[in-house]
Amino acid sequence: MSSLNQKLITLATKVGLFPNIVFIRIPHKIHEFKEVEKNITFLETDNVLDLGCGPGIQTLCLGKKCRHIIGLDVEESAVRRAKHFSSKIGEKISSEFICGSLEEAAFPNDHFDKVFSICVIEHISNYEEVINEIYRILKPGGVFVFSVDSLATIDSLLLRNKHKQNYGIQKYFSINELSQILGKNGFKNIHVNPILKSEFAKKIFSKGIKNDFKIQWTFMLDYLWLSLNEKRSKNTEGIFIVAKGTK
Repeated sequence: MSSLNQKLITLATKVGLFPNIVFIRIPHKIHEFKEVEKNITFLETDNVLDLGCGPGIQTLCLGKKCRHIIGLDVEESAVRRAKHFSSKIGEKISSEFICGSLEEAAFPNDHFDKVFSICVIEHISNYEEVINEIYRILKPGGVFVFSVDSLATIDSLLLRNKHKQNYGIQKYFSINELSQILGKNGFKNIHVNPILKSEFAKKIFSKGIKNDFKIQWTFMLDYLWLSLNEKRSKNTEGIFIVAKGTK
């Protein structure tokens, strides 16, 4: 992380603006997070897991709404950054970050009220085993909320192949397939919805694949225009899918 980013986050923390999802600074990732948490009722007693937490900004944003949150990731560097961000906000958010896989973590049965995972499952080859493990560690009535890559509207095989290779994608999911997998693993009240359906989403995501998703200074303007275009879009498929199921 650059010294400028560190200074911005330090200043934002002091004035109470960090953590905030806008610090991701990628339009489609900001929109994705807001879609993931939309219509989710958080309780002050919630014990939450963020599977594949990365550097932890989204984890801390979720952590503001619950009793305690655990961020889990297999990348040591990501967990180090997450711990660094967490240390800046002190005890304002009850959080914990662990390096390892879900299987290695071996959480108890019926442990979490909610499990979140934001564009992680598509990177895991044994995704059905992981989904089954999530079901095990959720409390009865607990909710699994997650997003996955679909790239259904990216019709360029060249771009799809570049994205798959550069970002370690094991599988792109479809809406029907995801519903079937959740039902097969015991989940009820399943909702599966495409997001990033608009032509503008396709444009900026395709551009992102080409330039390795380099952050643009116009990211907030792009996010606002993206949100407007998403509301207008009538497409039934999107670049990502957001899914929710209850144990």
